[in-house]
Amino acid sequence: MACSHAFDLQKRMLVLTREGEVSGKEISDSFRQAVAADDFRSIDKILIDHSGSDFSRLSSESVVAIGQLYREILQGSRIRIAVVAPASENYGVSRMFEQYSGLDDVRVFRSGEEALAWLG
Repeated sequence: MACSHAFDLQKRMLVLTREGEVSGKEISDSFRQAVAADDFRSIDKILIDHSGSDFSRLSSESVVAIGQLYREILQGSRIRIAVVAPASENYGVSRMFEQYSGLDDVRVFRSGEEALAWLG
């Protein structure tokens, strides 16, 4: 039940981490908080780590809303998003997010190494 973010300005990256059971509101609020930070203007990639997440109570409506939020904020930007989701349940939910965001530069990976390689 923790959502956190950190900026790696050297890599021009925002890292969003989800741990434990998280709600759609927590995920959305965490993203809005990161976007509001001054450092957000300096990034061109986002790494979302769902390795420790529990999405068992996350509704499909929440996933749709989160995808729409990302689209509203990032549409027209050049930001690439890589999602790390090793567990099958998290991978499936993350793929739903990828589809509902409607953004071209979103990919879901099973490993952090693959995600970082794709982000460049």
